[in-house]
Amino acid sequence: MLASAKTQFGSKTQTKDVFLRVCLWIVRVLIIISCAVIFFPAFNPARISNRINKSLSLFSTGISYDDLTKRFLRGFDNGWLSEGTIILLMISSIIIIIGVALAGAGGCMSLGNTRMKKFGFWFPIAGSLTMFLGLGGILLSYNMLLKSPRVDFVEPLFPKNNYIFLRLYRL
Repeated sequence: MLASAKTQFGSKTQTKDVFLRVCLWIVRVLIIISCAVIFFPAFNPARISNRINKSLSLFSTGISYDDLTKRFLRGFDNGWLSEGTIILLMISSIIIIIGVALAGAGGCMSLGNTRMKKFGFWFPIAGSLTMFLGLGGILLSYNMLLKSPRVDFVEPLFPKNNYIFLRLYRL
């Protein structure tokens, strides 16, 4: 009799189960979107200057130092720009990539049994916090870029995609 009460349509336990399943699917879709977005150059929050190539994705920004600094060499030589700014930008991009990987691992774990779902619940939270740290590092390197003696050379550009990433990672 007790088992039939739990499976009866409209009961509190079934409504709670349906709500949790819907929430898990929403989180999984957001994780898939954040995994895909790091490979599209149009969504690169690390493009803090017009001198950074438009076809550079967030993944490429974190991995390729040469592609990132190709147009800044004269600024490095003349002291208009510190290499630390670009290194901070790269490290921040890598931190975001690590956060996306953590969230992706949590999304995969949420497909498992109940024990894996409970354990994997913490990975997207840790990934989101890690991604927030990375976005903070990008904003810090943008502020360092603004303090350059030749702002007209470095051509700072506020990454408007940060707002998209903040909303995506907040969820």
